[in-house]
Amino acid sequence: MRSSVSSKGEHPNLRVLITGDTGFIGSNVKNLAVSKGHDVIGFSRGNGNDILDTDSVDKAVAGADLVIHAAAFAAPAASI
Repeated sequence: MRSSVSSKGEHPNLRVLITGDTGFIGSNVKNLAVSKGHDVIGFSRGNGNDILDTDSVDKAVAGADLVIHAAAFAAPAASI
């Protein structure tokens, strides 16, 4: 794995896996990572992935320098 910060304090281009990249938080993190020049691997149901499928997660993580976990199981709250 590459160093996360260079001697000048700059971040090198990383391959970043973002789970939940189509959600509110994940999409904003993805946009920031892309704007900083990082390669982003999106992992979400919107991309046809399943965070509960450990084989898929293992394959995605294997190709990443950094993982940002923003996936969540969202269910609407019951009305009272």
